[in-house]
Amino acid sequence: MKKFLAALIIITSSIFNLTAKNWDFSLTPYTGLTAGKLGEYLYSQYDKDFMVSNLQWNQILWNVGLKADYHYKHFFTDGDITYYFPFTCGKMTDSDYNESFKTNYVVFDNNSPLSLKAQLNAGWRFDFDRFSVSPVLKGIFSYRQFNGKNGKGYLGDGSYISGGVDVPWNDSRAEYHEFYDIDYTRCAAYSFIGARMEYKADRFKIFTGLYISPFTFQEDLDYHHGTGTSEYQSYSSSFSYFSRMYIDAGASFVLTDNLSIMAECSLLFGGISKGQHFTNYGHPKNYGTVFGGSSQYYKSPQDKGMDVYLFEIKAGLKYLF
Repeated sequence: MKKFLAALIIITSSIFNLTAKNWDFSLTPYTGLTAGKLGEYLYSQYDKDFMVSNLQWNQILWNVGLKADYHYKHFFTDGDITYYFPFTCGKMTDSDYNESFKTNYVVFDNNSPLSLKAQLNAGWRFDFDRFSVSPVLKGIFSYRQFNGKNGKGYLGDGSYISGGVDVPWNDSRAEYHEFYDIDYTRCAAYSFIGARMEYKADRFKIFTGLYISPFTFQEDLDYHHGTGTSEYQSYSSSFSYFSRMYIDAGASFVLTDNLSIMAECSLLFGGISKGQHFTNYGHPKNYGTVFGGSSQYYKSPQDKGMDVYLFEIKAGLKYLF
């Protein structure tokens, strides 16, 4: 038994000695800002290319997060999770259109009750002296909640004003109104493939990467508060292919053998992807579980669209174990 334990210790020590210089692990707490918007679009049932409603969930959010990095020889993987503080974060605008002009325009204070993001990367580094190129696989999961409050704006839709004829929202005949809140939740899962380039000096490192999403899944839940027929909820989902792009860049400076300062920025963007749309419009009191037993949701003849434009910066301290 003693010989077995001694052999096991020797083998384990040998493996550790062989690999100790080939791997490293680090943790980076960070903080930063995210700015941009999520777009929500509804199209006419008679003309699938004509947009009848446009909601822009604009935002500037302060975030904190934690990133973990692992490197073994040429292989590397890293992951991080980001939490966005629940503050008032900008304005949400709600616009409606007829065939010729914008009829309604309302502005809300945008709040974010709960928003999270998780990201995972894996790649293989090809070194060329101080320069390296890495093919990378990237996955991002995003969960964002928003609440539009204190809505104020003008309605030129003929169903709201005297005379019954549509006028532009900024026409003198348009009526000023205050509005109930609107809630919005979006979940998105992005897959990305791309390349990362890096330059490394003795105490300084910079990198940049460019990625495209072969597949993206998005779903959202929109709840218009109100009374009677003015209260309703809708759900939509979309699958899109090669419709999202991701660009990132960053730099780090070594302070000690174990401590570095890092700063990074990223841009996630993509145009409108359309998908299925379900609503309980006409059954306003059934705004519970989307497809629950008591729900009266039905598949709408109108398409729903979503896009995304988000820029993020962050800075932190990286500790190498």
